[in-house]
Order: sequence, then C-alpha cells, then structure tokens
Amino acid sequence: MRIKVERRGGRTVVICAGRLDAESAPGLEEAVKPLLGGESGPVALDFSAVDYLSSAGIRALLFLFKEAGRTAGKARGGAAPLRLASLSERAEETLRLAGMLEMAGPGSCGAAPAAGHTGQHWSAVMDKVRRLFPAPVSDAARDREFVDAIAMGLERIDALKTRRPYLGIRAPLDYEQAQAAATPERMVRAEDAITEAAEYLNGMVIWGHPHTMENVGPPPSIPSIAGNLFCSIYNPNLVSDETSQRLSLAEVEVSAMCGRLIGYDPKVSTGVFTYGGSGTILYGVKLGVEKAQAGAFRKGLNGPMKLVCSDVAHSASITAAGWLGLGADSVVTVATDSDNSMGLQELEDTLRRLLENGERVAYIVATMGSTDAFGVDNVGFIVRLRDRLAAEYHLDYKPHVHADAEIGRAHV
Repeated sequence: MRIKVERRGGRTVVICAGRLDAESAPGLEEAVKPLLGGESGPVALDFSAVDYLSSAGIRALLFLFKEAGRTAGKARGGAAPLRLASLSERAEETLRLAGMLEMAGPGSCGAAPAAGHTGQHWSAVMDKVRRLFPAPVSDAARDREFVDAIAMGLERIDALKTRRPYLGIRAPLDYEQAQAAATPERMVRAEDAITEAAEYLNGMVIWGHPHTMENVGPPPSIPSIAGNLFCSIYNPNLVSDETSQRLSLAEVEVSAMCGRLIGYDPKVSTGVFTYGGSGTILYGVKLGVEKAQAGAFRKGLNGPMKLVCSDVAHSASITAAGWLGLGADSVVTVATDSDNSMGLQELEDTLRRLLENGERVAYIVATMGSTDAFGVDNVGFIVRLRDRLAAEYHLDYKPHVHADAEIGRAHV
C-alpha cells in the first residue's frame, strides 16, 4: 500500500492506495497514530484508491478509531479526530459487510446507531455470517480474506517461537478457572477468535524441534498440513465415494503402497484411514475379536478373551479393551529385554499358560518403535510362534497379530 500525508487547511488527509492487508496494516497504524490528538487537527482517511481491504486492515481501522476516541477531547473545534473522507466501492462494500459504516462513516468516531434503529434485515446479517466461512464458490475477495485470516493466525503463532523446544511460555494449568468458563454474552470478531485460538498453543511442545526429547512424535510436513487444511474446509466423508469422490481413491492408493512395502498383495489386503495410533489399535483388537469369535460384531461377546502385549506397549490396548467391553483386566503384559523388545521366551511361556487354561487369545501386539521406550519387537518370530501354537493346541482360529507401527513403521 502507498500512503501519503497531506495538510489541507486545518486538517490532515492520509491518502491510501492499493491493498490494506496483513502486510500493510502496521504501516497504516504507524502513519496515522502519531497524528491523532496532536497539532495536526482532525485526520481524514482517503480510501478512494484502496482496492482491497482484508480482515487485518479492518482490525487496523478499529484500532485507529479506538485511539481516536481516546483523543477526542484534543481535537480542534470539537470535530471528529478521525474520519473516512472517501471510500472506493470495494472498501465501502467490505466495511458495510463488516458492520463498520455507521461507526466509521464520515464525520463520526464510534457513533451510536441512529434513533429509531430497529435492527438489520436478515440478508445483511447473512452477509456477515458468510464472511466467517470459506466461500463455497469462487469469490476472489472472500478467498483473499480467508488466506489473510490464516496468515494472521500463523503470524501470531510464529510470534510464540523462540529457541526453546516449545511455543511461548509454559505456565501451570488452572483447571478450576477453565471450569468457570461461560459462553460470552457478545460475539467477537473472527480476527479476535483466531488470535485467541493461537494463544492456546502457549507452552505447546514442538515435536520437530531438535531439542525435544519428551516423546516420539513425527514432525508435520508442509504438504501434510496443506492436505489437512483442504479436508478441514470441505470435510469429505469416506463412508461413501459419493461424499468423498477421489479421496476414496487416495485411501485405497495409500493402503496399496503400504501393503507393497511390507510384501502384501494389495489385491487381497486392504486398509483404512483412521484417527491415529489409538484408532489403529482399536481396529486391531476388533479384528482379533472377530477372528476369535466369529459373528461378535452382530451377536456380541459370549465369553472372555485375552489381549497380549509387552510391558512397554502403548496404553491404547488397555483403552481399546475397555471400549470394546473386554475389560482392562483382559490385557496381559509380557516382560521385555534390555532393548525394550518383548522377551521371546517370556511371550511363549505366557501364551502357553493362557491356552492351557482354556483362554481365547484374540490379539497379540508387536510394538514397532511407537512409544517413548522405542522397543521394536520381533514381529516375524511372533507370527511364526502364533502359527505353531495354533496348530499345537488345535485352535479353531488364529490370534490376530497387530504391528503397532504408527511411528516406527520403518522398522517393519
């Protein structure tokens, strides 16, 4: 944006041309704020050549009008210390949709609505509401506003970055204060909501930071972030290809790629997108239950089952056992060796004891580097042991072997 300041009689005119967005808004604030309440007299903003006004630009205007309100007593002759003298068609439309024309109209500074004002027509309200959502059809102006809003949030988060392996400041969490939270009486602007959302990342561990040793966590890549953003905008439903279209193909393609990496035939193997490690283990336990008791999905469980994992396996197995009605006590842990891998003799002894007691073993999990212990179990041995014991004990099923490789998949 180009900004030019001129003295015209007893007032100052700030002439603006170009885009008032996140990049240029600070420059406008720096140019106008020193002029308010001083010897410059009333200040008029000439926006006749402003061809784009983003949410960041609106925020800058709100800031300047608030500053002008605090200096109103210093203005000569009682004139408004700040006003919009001229507006381009695009700037006027943006301010109208934002509900700012009455506040920032010529000659006013925070003026109240005119007497007899009884509210707005629903269509005007809908225009404001639509501005809070990405445009469902191509709309260059609203698309730029959306991009600017995301950029503003990223700038706020970027301001929290330091050399430390976490964002902002780590402070004790006050859960009692959180429980006292109530829905605000008045709505806030989208810009304020984005800023407030960014504040919730204060103290957050940065998993990809070179000094982070808190847990094993993969850093997000820029393409994966963009993919998540796309899905957040359009919310595809993978239940059917009618509601997800080519994203249904992506699920099959990723499953085929993963299958080939570990030697599976993608024509007879399959996979699904789910919500992380806990979701994959839930699927694994459920598959084991179906193998150990065919028809459990429809008829329910007709007896107890056991789940076997190492003593450093992820706690999601306990969670899944509780969710599926097996009970946390159904999880049996096996001692690990010095490298945090499951003891192979201990595993065989445990399985023999369970089978000799008449227990049905639904699920054996091999941890593949997916916890902070970073144990990597011998999945090949586990499968061969499973097959040998199933034959030896004449089982009418084979316990399901699940490789928990959400993070340590390279070790499979």
